[in-house]
Amino acid sequence: MSAAEPLKIAVVGAGPSGVSTAFCIQENVPDAIVTIIADKFSPNTTGDCAAGMIVPHLLGTTPVEDIKRWQRTTMTYGIDLFRTEEAAEAGVQIISGNWLWNQDTESETMADYHDVLLGFRSASVSELLQYEGVEFQEAFTFSSILIECVKYLPWLTKKFVNKGGKTLQRKVESLDELFEDYDLVVNCSGIGARGLGDDDVTPIRGQVMRVRAPWMKQFTVLNDGDFFILPVTDGTVVLGATHQWDNWNTEPNAEDRDRILQNCHRLVPSLKAAPVVSEWVGLRPYRHCVRLETEKRVVNGNQKMVVHNYGHGGAGVCLSWGCALDAAELVRKALDESLVNCNKE
Repeated sequence: MSAAEPLKIAVVGAGPSGVSTAFCIQENVPDAIVTIIADKFSPNTTGDCAAGMIVPHLLGTTPVEDIKRWQRTTMTYGIDLFRTEEAAEAGVQIISGNWLWNQDTESETMADYHDVLLGFRSASVSELLQYEGVEFQEAFTFSSILIECVKYLPWLTKKFVNKGGKTLQRKVESLDELFEDYDLVVNCSGIGARGLGDDDVTPIRGQVMRVRAPWMKQFTVLNDGDFFILPVTDGTVVLGATHQWDNWNTEPNAEDRDRILQNCHRLVPSLKAAPVVSEWVGLRPYRHCVRLETEKRVVNGNQKMVVHNYGHGGAGVCLSWGCALDAAELVRKALDESLVNCNKE
């Protein structure tokens, strides 16, 4: 590659992690040509299935302080975006509601995130009257940012393309094959990382549905997301969900549907009058630890760099901007190192 040729960077994956990372790389490495490569783009990514509310998550052995730092960054980004005229188009809102617990150990984890969430506190007796007949031991109320990916991903992709970014619909069979056309590869492949050689990535099947219920203005969540009710920006409400480990089935299941409806109706009886608009199944890409690092590879006798950013489980949206900024910084450092090596040669 001559000094006059622009650097070419491939970002594999078009979910919230991939698109956010590609956009942040544009900001960090403005002279590079960045291309998002994926076999599926919005509205057909796992991210489009996500409810998208920033809430606490534990992700295997991923350090809690890293998770909280990435969430804080994403929360700040979401609040800043909410304060712009583009918030509606981007599908970003601030949403308030209640989180109910009947699992003591998990509620302690929830309280650990009080400094990430907005206005976090124990719910009052009057706030809980609406849940008469529902069993729980503890309840919290707070506000958070909700990023609705069916709007957010097209919005951010458009901004990325308008800044000179490219998109390419293609199934990637091997990261190494991309080095024929690109100088550096960023792996944001989510569940696709399993097919790219990481057997530690395991699907957690999540089935959700949307119902039309414009009267719903607040969220309700039970336990660690066992069931949730999340109003979004078009008068519909996302109901979920399943958490089925190592289940690759992407078709909606009638038994799961009935269970979700039964439990959400128990939490909020008025939803019995809400017609179902759509159903969706997504595969959350769980890994024992989020993989956010640089890997050196030898491809056809040449040293190449891959930056990995995947394994976020059900927290892809929650961590997207924080992890994207870290990944973009790894890209910048990797390019600096490779250019130094080239100059030495």
